[in-house]
Amino acid sequence: MKKIPLIVVIVLFLPTAIYSQGSVTPNQAYPGDTVNLYIAGDGTNFQEGVSIVSVNNDQITIVAGSTEVTSWASLTTRIIIPPDVAAGPYQITVTTNSEVVSYDFELLEPSGEHVILTIIPADPLYLSSFDPDDPQNSPLVFLIEIINNETANTNVFATFTLRNEDYGGIIGTAEKNYGKIKENESVQFDNREFDNYNIESTAGALLDEAMQTGMLPPGEYLYQISVTSNEGDMGDDEGYNIVTNIIFSIDLIGPGNPTDENPEIVYSPNPYFQWFSMANAYDFTLYEVMEGQTAPDEISTNLPVYQEANLGTTQFLYPNYAELLETGKTYAWQVKAYFEGSMGQETFYSDVFWFSYMQGEGIYLDHIEVIPDEVTLNTGEIYQFHAVGFHANGDTVQINCDWQVVPSFGGTIDTAGFFVAGNSLSTFAIVAKYNQLSNYGTVTVSYANDSYFDMYELFIKTYGLDKKH
Repeated sequence: MKKIPLIVVIVLFLPTAIYSQGSVTPNQAYPGDTVNLYIAGDGTNFQEGVSIVSVNNDQITIVAGSTEVTSWASLTTRIIIPPDVAAGPYQITVTTNSEVVSYDFELLEPSGEHVILTIIPADPLYLSSFDPDDPQNSPLVFLIEIINNETANTNVFATFTLRNEDYGGIIGTAEKNYGKIKENESVQFDNREFDNYNIESTAGALLDEAMQTGMLPPGEYLYQISVTSNEGDMGDDEGYNIVTNIIFSIDLIGPGNPTDENPEIVYSPNPYFQWFSMANAYDFTLYEVMEGQTAPDEISTNLPVYQEANLGTTQFLYPNYAELLETGKTYAWQVKAYFEGSMGQETFYSDVFWFSYMQGEGIYLDHIEVIPDEVTLNTGEIYQFHAVGFHANGDTVQINCDWQVVPSFGGTIDTAGFFVAGNSLSTFAIVAKYNQLSNYGTVTVSYANDSYFDMYELFIKTYGLDKKH
């Protein structure tokens, strides 16, 4: 067997920036209140047991043990505000090692008119949570409080807007006519109690993606509330809900291409199917693509060529006892995943990949492997992956592969296999593809500690490395 050459890896550690982005909700309260806060970051790296929440007033305290990190971009905590704390602007800060994120927070005077938005953390966020036809059966997503410490207001009208800038801005709106709010009265209502719900025509792309899984796509969802009355503006408020949905994603690796591309040519009668996901179990289905079919919804209504249920791994070798693939025919495959979540067992589907089978050509290697098969890196760290090809007799050969990060927001990788870790703290696949063969290793991205910064500067000075590497 040929020996694999020694691989020298240079690891870099990049410094972390200081942020002041995202939101805290509610961002207003009164002296004497005890408040549950939801903090949504933007490009942050919150970490359980590491991130510390503080307020720039020692009288306002964080309830011990109440801080819970729900993702790298969100956390919840609980604060106690003594009744003798002065009204005015304050800052709530989250410190994660060298990363500092600050948010504006206001203690209100017991007078005037105020609108307070409280977001109930939801990840994943379901499409049914904003069902305009059945709002009463939707889960609790946010609360609105209108406080009137002045004269009575009539014709009180509240408008809610849901936005996601990655999908064209406004996704939907809702309106509520509250009628009259008396002097020194406060009222509350939630997302299930509006009079009218509207989905914007520009939300088509988001709805198409959401229909595949029943969940809104990952991203930043901005909630905005505005309240008016016969007296004029009563107030407004806004806040972000950060949705990751990582555990619910299935990324197909190979063989095949998405159905908006030409089918990949596959020469093996026993293709090795691979995907990347963190679900608990999977169902695999292979379909024959009929003439003229290109839409995944059409293809998935065909009678399956082969099915395998309750797989515990993210890979599957097409067995010899299954129906033989026929030369010249096109096939498509899809994975259904299961996950035990807070709402019981959830099911969701991958995209559809397709390929055409040709016999007797193009098989030069038995399989390929990614080296290393798993590694843990810090945010901003750089690492070079390699791929090795294996012949059927076990001999090895170095190969030049096409590289891909799955999901893509995990970082970037160049043609030489240099991977730069992004800011998302999770596990990602580093996929290598060579001809019709593919395989992947995994990288777990954690937080970059301050002790790495000096080493980073030393590498830069010593090796004069390009910033891309």
